[in-house]
Amino acid sequence: SRRGGPSLDRALDGLAAARTTAGTAPAPRTTVVAHSYGTVVAGQAVRAPGRLAADALVLLGSPGLAGGGAEQLEVDEVFGAASPADPVAWLGWFGSAPSDFSYGDVPLPAEVTEGHTDYYDPDRPTLAAIGEVVAGVGGEG
Repeated sequence: SRRGGPSLDRALDGLAAARTTAGTAPAPRTTVVAHSYGTVVAGQAVRAPGRLAADALVLLGSPGLAGGGAEQLEVDEVFGAASPADPVAWLGWFGSAPSDFSYGDVPLPAEVTEGHTDYYDPDRPTLAAIGEVVAGVGGEG
């Protein structure tokens, strides 16, 4: 995560720069969707110098992020999904997790039987909610 986070940050900066020079108005929405240890990588991207070049961050089954809650993540919108059936989301191995109600994210719907690999299951409500966040049309849990 210490190498991947800064790489993700630079990739997002490059994407933002390319979109700015392309002259599109308004700029397209950028959403980082991270699952499991990928949320730790996203947390390291936030810690890189400068502001994270994204509009929204979706954290799925997160084992926790260093540095506090959602307000520390440098994006306007932070969403999270955690199921009681996903032990990774409740362990907090790497810091505070969106599964903690005080984290400050907008919870996405997750069924109580969703396991750690079920957030992208098209038969579960989480995937549709992720799509709404990416499209910028909802995502309220």
